[in-house]
Amino acid sequence: MPWSYEVDTTQGIAYSVASGAITDGDLVAHQRSLTDDPDFHPNMLQLLDFRSTTEVKVTTQGVRAVIAGNPWSEGAKRALVAPKDLVYGMARMFELGRIDPKDEFCVFVRWLKRGRGWGCPPKRRRRESVLVALTPSSGLAWATPKDD
Repeated sequence: MPWSYEVDTTQGIAYSVASGAITDGDLVAHQRSLTDDPDFHPNMLQLLDFRSTTEVKVTTQGVRAVIAGNPWSEGAKRALVAPKDLVYGMARMFELGRIDPKDEFCVFVRWLKRGRGWGCPPKRRRRESVLVALTPSSGLAWATPKDD
């Protein structure tokens, strides 16, 4: 199974982990499974972790399908950890292809680390950013590698 997820209703966070080879069908199936989960709420936080992905076989059509089926609503904050260039490219294609999104979505590179706050890195610094936290009260935060 290329995807696993956990919905933490106490914290209001959906944790999604991709592993192995990921295809268009895997992305759409994961989105459907998460949306169909009775604990899922469209305004919760989401962390998508692609650190265990070995291969990305996602096409432009697959990204468009996920954009079209976006279940997230206003107030939702989502982050994707993309340690590999191919995952980063796919995630940026998703991020840039969304028209008038209600949720806030950021792509982070590198690794996870504890911290507080929410903020997408400035566009010019995105490649150097590091996701530092996902907490229910404050959301996501980022830092540059020198902040490690």
